[in-house]
Amino acid sequence: MNPEHRTCRHRPPADVEEAYRHWRQSGSLRRTAHALAIPEGTVIAWSRRHGWVERRQADDDFDAQLMQAHAIDRLVQHADDYVKRLVDLAEHADRDAVKLNAIKHALAILGIVPGMAGRGGPIR
Repeated sequence: MNPEHRTCRHRPPADVEEAYRHWRQSGSLRRTAHALAIPEGTVIAWSRRHGWVERRQADDDFDAQLMQAHAIDRLVQHADDYVKRLVDLAEHADRDAVKLNAIKHALAILGIVPGMAGRGGPIR
């Protein structure tokens, strides 16, 4: 038996973590095993033992929340500029539909839902 095959169970946690990261990117236990020169059975066992599928879902959810938070932060940083541009567009547009849409978008940025007066007002 290949000595590496006998000692795979006792690899350091860093190897398991590296395998997880590779699997998360590749989506394949087989490719992960091949790329890292680890027996496929070992990678499969690690996946089960360490709950990689559930962990990937949790990591993906966290990443999505983080990306959403960054996007919101960026929008908030530029909200004043966006509102000013939309108000300028509304003031100078030739078509009433363009004016109306610009004002609706400006109000939405400010957290006000047009048409909701008396039915909830600002979004909180």
